[in-house]
Parts: sequence; C-alpha cells; structure tokens
Amino acid sequence: MVKRELQSKIEELMRDFQRCVDYFYENCKFLFSQYYLHKKVIEKIRQGEHRSLLSDDHFLEEVYKVVSKWIGKRGKGELVDSATFQDRIKTVVDKLQELVGFKLHELNDEKWEQMKPNIEELFKCVWDLKLREGADSQIVTVSKTLHHLLPDLIPPIDREYTFKFFGLSYTSEKTGETEQFIKVMEGFRRIARDLKLTEKDLKREWDTSIPKLVDNAIVGYGLKTNP
Repeated sequence: MVKRELQSKIEELMRDFQRCVDYFYENCKFLFSQYYLHKKVIEKIRQGEHRSLLSDDHFLEEVYKVVSKWIGKRGKGELVDSATFQDRIKTVVDKLQELVGFKLHELNDEKWEQMKPNIEELFKCVWDLKLREGADSQIVTVSKTLHHLLPDLIPPIDREYTFKFFGLSYTSEKTGETEQFIKVMEGFRRIARDLKLTEKDLKREWDTSIPKLVDNAIVGYGLKTNP
C-alpha cells in the first residue's frame, strides 16, 4: 500500500473512530477466557514490580496462556511449550526494562525518534527467540507477547485486520518484519495523538490500554468495510 492510501485510511478511521469502536463491540468474536487472562496479566504488570514479574514463573505461565489463546492454531508452526517460553522471555528482561513506563500516546515526535532504536532492538531480540516454532514469520507472536509485557506501549498485530489496514504483505525476514512492526506502531501513535486519546477514553472491557483501544477501532473498521 502506498503512503497516500494508508494516509486516507487513517484519516477515515479517525473521522469515524467511535463508530469503529462500537462496531468492534457489536461484532466482537473474542471469548471471555481470552479477555479474562488478558486483563489479569495487564493488571499484574501495572500493579507489580516489572523485573520481579518477569522472573516469576507463575506470571510468565499466565502470559504464555493468554498469548496461546490470542494466536490460536492459525497459520504455520505452533507456540513453544510453556517452560521454553518462560526461559526465552527471561533472556530479554533487560531490553524490556528499558521501555517500562512509556506510553505510546504520550510520545511526541522527538521522544519517538529517540526510543525507536530501542523498540526495534527489542523486537529483533524477541523475534530471534522463535517463540512460534516451525513458522517463518514471527511478527504476530512477538507483538502479542510484547503487548502483554508492555501494554501501554506495544500494540497487538494480527493478519486479518492489522495487516489489511496497514497494507502489509507476508515476509519471513527479520528486517522486513521489524520495518512492518515500526510502521504499525507509527500508525497507532499517530491515531492516538491526533485524537488526543487518554486513559479517560478507556470505557469498556476491551479498552484495556490506548494501543488496544486503537486496535479495537481498526478491527471495527475492518469488520465494517469488509463485512
């Protein structure tokens, strides 16, 4: 998708943002178990000591369960077992700690440019963990894992809605998926900042963070324009 087409889509979504969110809720396909685990993990992240949680096997088991629920059985490959998932996440704790406390909607252009190399490095490090074995592409698994570890900064990405909205095409290359990840984050940041979204806009159960609220709108947009 050329930049002009994406620009037009983003502007259309922003004009109809609340209707897109409403459409998400009217047509939500998610199970209660997906929401319950998601909410539980995010609440622990916000209330606990981040580094301690990332060395807590019980917490990482909960992260594993929600990521497993969120990625399902679609596509090639499958999520590694829980013990392997936990061990691999523990190797990137320092990279995660560099980004704790930052919120995507609060990053102005200057701060975003400062932080972008750290975000790219974190994505590449988690990509290298191969959390989904037997799969060439890792972007969906990486984004959904990072969303639950840095929920106010990292948006979840899926192929059905995020990929279509941003005009992304399949690639199995780490460099290519890193570029796609940053492109999505830039789009989410622009929407959140242009609409001046704050925590006061998180009004319903799936509005668990600003990145998730924007994700809800993108899913609603996809459902509305391609019923």
